[in-house]
Amino acid sequence: MIVLKLHAARQRARAKTGICEGRKPFGTWQGEQETIARMKELAKQGLNYTHIADALNAEGLPTRIGSKWFPTTVSRTHAQL
Repeated sequence: MIVLKLHAARQRARAKTGICEGRKPFGTWQGEQETIARMKELAKQGLNYTHIADALNAEGLPTRIGSKWFPTTVSRTHAQL
């Protein structure tokens, strides 16, 4: 019975928003939009992922879990945008 209820709830969520499972993309939580805006600004200046990660760390902009930025993390986050 629980499985059926969960299945129905997931279908309703999927119909409403298009997605319902998995990790939410970076930028959906409060405070993450400023980091994304800064990331876009640095990318427009022609900086590569390593320099963007260094700049975000120097400015104290945290990742979702509060760790430092790495070029791979910037690359994955930038690809979601």
